[in-house]
Amino acid sequence: LLPIYLQIAHEFADLHDRSGRMLAKGVVRDVLEWKRSREFFYWRVRRRIAELGLRERVAAAGFGAALQWDEVTRLLQDGVGGPATWDDDRAFLEWVDSHQADVEAMVRSQRAHSAHLRIAELLDGLGDDEKRSVLDKLK
Repeated sequence: LLPIYLQIAHEFADLHDRSGRMLAKGVVRDVLEWKRSREFFYWRVRRRIAELGLRERVAAAGFGAALQWDEVTRLLQDGVGGPATWDDDRAFLEWVDSHQADVEAMVRSQRAHSAHLRIAELLDGLGDDEKRSVLDKLK
């Protein structure tokens, strides 16, 4: 009986790593066909490189303020037109290539927002007279 039980145990363990099971559990977004794998990974790698570049630019605009991965993801998703474009690697790259001005505006907006937060944080540490003095000097 040992060989039969061993075979059953191997089959049971193998079921956990099958693509259909992984899709059902939400571990993967889609099941990849072998014929399309090269094309899929070509676009996926290009997208990830572009996405990480955008993430670095947005993070650098934060003046050292540590943005969480989820916060940057939300900013980028909103900027590229929502989940439909965000989830499609090729569409994401096309959007980034054709909307460089929007990308720059997103980075500038993040820089301004970060500066606003940093200035507000610095002003909160001052007394009322000191705040008035600083604000008068800025005018």
